[in-house]
Amino acid sequence: MKGYTEIYPKIDKSCVSCHVGYEKMLSCNMATRKKEKEFVKEVFSKYDKHFFKKNCNSCHLKDCKDCHKVKDNQVKKPGVYDCLKCHNGYFIGIEYIGLSLREPSIRYKRGILFKNKYYMLMKEDVHFTAGLTCADCHNMKSLLKKNVGPKICIDCHKIDKNIIEHSINAHLEKLECYTCHSAWINQEYGTYVIRNYSENDLYRERLWDRYSEEYQRSTFFVKRDLFPIGLNKKGKLSPIRPQFIFIYSDLKKDIHNKIISKTWKAIFPHTIQKGTPTCNNCHMNNGRFLQSCDNDNSVLSFFDTSSNFKERFNFLCYKGQSLWNGRFYTKKDVFKAKKDPKFKKLYIKKWDLILKDVN
Repeated sequence: MKGYTEIYPKIDKSCVSCHVGYEKMLSCNMATRKKEKEFVKEVFSKYDKHFFKKNCNSCHLKDCKDCHKVKDNQVKKPGVYDCLKCHNGYFIGIEYIGLSLREPSIRYKRGILFKNKYYMLMKEDVHFTAGLTCADCHNMKSLLKKNVGPKICIDCHKIDKNIIEHSINAHLEKLECYTCHSAWINQEYGTYVIRNYSENDLYRERLWDRYSEEYQRSTFFVKRDLFPIGLNKKGKLSPIRPQFIFIYSDLKKDIHNKIISKTWKAIFPHTIQKGTPTCNNCHMNNGRFLQSCDNDNSVLSFFDTSSNFKERFNFLCYKGQSLWNGRFYTKKDVFKAKKDPKFKKLYIKKWDLILKDVN
């Protein structure tokens, strides 16, 4: 039988000689990136079989010391900024400290520079303000079991039924806590991937973010506000965002602005606040459930070249798109609150409290 040093030749032998079992961290998704590789293969193999190797190989866990700093023979647990070495940009994590992506364009090369990317300052997560680190909710034992977050909100927080939103059983049964308590999330609507770009091309005025020597990237539209909602793999209402809607161009093969992926993902934004949006942000607001299918003139729409510019692709219409780890709400699913006496009573009570706070 092979030993761990033969199976995992790159891992630091001094660590796992005591921390038995943790060599398996190099077989978890942070190291293998299996899901991402499968996604890239499905989307890009037709155009470039080596796309992942060329553009996506930078943030892979390769050794214990990738996360654990060693100083004066002392090994330290990772802090927030250690995690953000990889969990920045469009990876969940950077929002926790209140940083939002800027568009990857020359004119937006301003703001806060962090890990060679520009950000604008937003509201940070209340847990970061309180001094909690990533390790307070995430740990290695859970990652080994492929459980990203072993702790859930109610492990620390008690549900107060005196709060109007908490008094509604449907909210507690059908929603993730963070669907209401997340303030915002980075949302990238349309990710341009431009192959064989040169300084003489018209794209030069917009691009500055380089995937690799062969590829550049840009975005169609970036939002940093309330997010759309869908169903996650547990069947609960959850924040969702594009991940990714790729728009591909190859300037040598005369391929321009072809949409090759329309994929979304259910996520935990890590922008928790005590307050929540008002009722109308969800109830009777079909747009948050990607039901804006009749609005072809939406600012979040794009001419798909595969239709010879005859049809617009509406980002906020679920039709023809997919949700990686869940499913979209459909018209049959969309919850339309009945304005019965109970709903009206709670709605009025909520606004009375808001007006009282304002006054």
